[in-house]
Amino acid sequence: MGLENKLIEISLPTFNNHIYSGYCIKETSKLFILINFNPKIKSFDGFTVFKTEDIDAYREWAKGEIGKIKKDNRKEIISLFNFNKALTFYSCLKLLIDNYLIAFFTDNNTKEYYVAKVTGLSKSHLILKLIDQNGKWLNSKAIKLSDINYFSFHTKYEEQLNKKIRN
Repeated sequence: MGLENKLIEISLPTFNNHIYSGYCIKETSKLFILINFNPKIKSFDGFTVFKTEDIDAYREWAKGEIGKIKKDNRKEIISLFNFNKALTFYSCLKLLIDNYLIAFFTDNNTKEYYVAKVTGLSKSHLILKLIDQNGKWLNSKAIKLSDINYFSFHTKYEEQLNKKIRN
């Protein structure tokens, strides 16, 4: 697709063509990493990692749309994580294991998701240490890597939960 380093919108047919908007920082044949654009705060907010095969359609932002960015914090967000070795879901999660809270979206559902730390990882499964919205640790849960539609991390939501854990 040739979308690295571009402001774009993508559509995922498995999520009723839900639109995701942001800055593409990595694109491989298996993986697509976007810095999320949050239209409510008009700045960028964390990362979302998609399977390239799930992206149905995309478009680049028009020059006039760039003006809707109130605070261009892309450089700050990019500095939070080194994506050089992230080529697949597995290799990206391997970089995140035990270090980050991650929101996992499964079952083609954008409303329900797991927030957890990855505590175990194989080529086919991962073990998640779940956390609730109050920052309380819950049970662990095993899920298939193939059941994950996409995941996000370093968003304001996960960062707020991290603060609750530390306090």
